[in-house]
Amino acid sequence: MDQRKLLGANIRAHREKRGWSQEELAGRLQCSVFTISHIERGKGFPTLDTLFKLMKAFAVSADTLLGVVPNLEEKDEQNDRVLALLPLLQQLSPVGIRIAKKQIKALIEG
Repeated sequence: MDQRKLLGANIRAHREKRGWSQEELAGRLQCSVFTISHIERGKGFPTLDTLFKLMKAFAVSADTLLGVVPNLEEKDEQNDRVLALLPLLQQLSPVGIRIAKKQIKALIEG
């Protein structure tokens, strides 16, 4: 499925999930029904302004609307590594935590 059709299908799914008509969504976004129909049918992309309005109306991220699926396995592994540090950090004093935070920040910034 091409990107326009995927985006359009995702927008339609979010709209229908909320029980909104195209007219209702157009009203919320302050755009025309033609614009909503055009986007949902995969005939074009929304403007950046309209994309932000869609994200706000549906309370979803751009990744969700665009159908970008993060690699959850990599994210889980990273989260596990970070969580493994928690018991060590909990043993530190407030001063030690501030020092650790500065050192971590220095590592990140290179």
